[in-house]
Amino acid sequence: MSYLYSTNTNVVNSVEIQNEQGNAITVSVMNIPATQNVSFSNQSVNLVGNVAGITSNVNVQVLSNTTNYVYTQQAPTWSQDALTKLRTSTTAVQIYYTPVVDNDVTLRWSTANSGVGSSSQFLANTAEIQMSSGTTNGGYIYSQSYDRMKIVPGASHVVYSTVNFEANTSDSGVTRRTGIFDTYNGMFWEQTANTLAVVVRRQQANGAVVEDRVYATNFNTDKLDGTGPSKFNIFTAGLDKYYTFWFDFIGGRTGRIRFGMGTPIGPQICHVQSYTGTLTTSFVNDNTLPFRREIFNTTAQSAAPIFNMTGISFQSEAPQQFNPSPATAYNVNGYISGGALTAMLTIGLRTGVPYNGSAITPGEFTLVDQNNQGRIASPGTFFYQVLYNCNVNSTYAYNGNGALSHVNAGRASQYWTWANTALVSGGQIVLSGLTTSASASHLFDGLPGTFNLGSDINGNPGTLTLAIQQLTAGGSSANIASTFNFIEQL
Repeated sequence: MSYLYSTNTNVVNSVEIQNEQGNAITVSVMNIPATQNVSFSNQSVNLVGNVAGITSNVNVQVLSNTTNYVYTQQAPTWSQDALTKLRTSTTAVQIYYTPVVDNDVTLRWSTANSGVGSSSQFLANTAEIQMSSGTTNGGYIYSQSYDRMKIVPGASHVVYSTVNFEANTSDSGVTRRTGIFDTYNGMFWEQTANTLAVVVRRQQANGAVVEDRVYATNFNTDKLDGTGPSKFNIFTAGLDKYYTFWFDFIGGRTGRIRFGMGTPIGPQICHVQSYTGTLTTSFVNDNTLPFRREIFNTTAQSAAPIFNMTGISFQSEAPQQFNPSPATAYNVNGYISGGALTAMLTIGLRTGVPYNGSAITPGEFTLVDQNNQGRIASPGTFFYQVLYNCNVNSTYAYNGNGALSHVNAGRASQYWTWANTALVSGGQIVLSGLTTSASASHLFDGLPGTFNLGSDINGNPGTLTLAIQQLTAGGSSANIASTFNFIEQL
């Protein structure tokens, strides 16, 4: 049974259409004037096919009550996060890096490079980090953050990376990557020649590393060739321009990963990589991942390729603290400070997998001279420093060169104690102070919460070393003890 209402039909009162025989009833509403309203009240409405004559300025109202519900669903665009929620939740954690005064390879970033001309430098006038793989076949430079991003189950995560691949249409034999990844696991955007790809990398139980790589020609939402929803052709515009690339995912590391970029019409999803029902593991098998950028040559280059970056950011709905575990280190052997600045105590993560996936947040340290106490004693005066990634006895502190003891602490950490002849050099001075023979305590509350000890690009731990120097002697020879409390972020 069908009813046809055309432009000339005017229904003033309620109209009830019933079919007691159970047959389908089709109601066609055609050529509605732009000034009219169509109201569906307390009914289930299905529109099949095209409704002729309805233009963009026709108002359609759908009403609901407590017994008849109207369900709405947002379109799967960037306005939704990885959990299909509107992006109205508070970002509990944002870890980001933008270059300000240098390329920050002493505090935030660890680099590895090989080949003639491979390098990293800060471009002050444009506030960029520029990496070059040099001209050698096999030349490379990799840059990875000491801090690792905590991937929290049940939360949405998103990574933004603003880069200029500096690639022209004749570019060949060089690959550039940006994202959160290491040599075993992660997600990143990749540029090779005049094409783009998105890559998901994971380590399997047998140690083998698997990569799922999808090139732009096979993107399932917008191929960025001008034919997709954004109508933007990145290959015509050129891969030698700045763009912001992003991806988001659920903290459980299952389901899907959405890859996108900023286009002239705004954020655009380019490809959705789905893993639902396809893997026996998570799509990445690590719950902490570092920022990382790479450029490497697969052929010799006549001119050194470059890769520029202005910023990278990680956002999560979950708090930064992740499975905190308290730990402590101490040197109570009796340390006699001399006239030079020497190491007394060093803390850091244990070396290698799985420990390098953790981080250390320093808490407080204490110093006390045990020999010059009391009202009648003459106290000594001491200068102290805490140094990040310094050398002790001319080698990295984590080598333990000349250490008196080397002890595992907590669940993922280690510490070293030193003799008063262990000279320090290099590194980043985190803080310094003065104390007397009376007990001294120093909290790290003056440092930003993002200051965590992680691992370098080779899996070696970042370290904090407490060093001390006697400025004036007390009535007796000094005999110093120290403790260092910290939190492991597992």
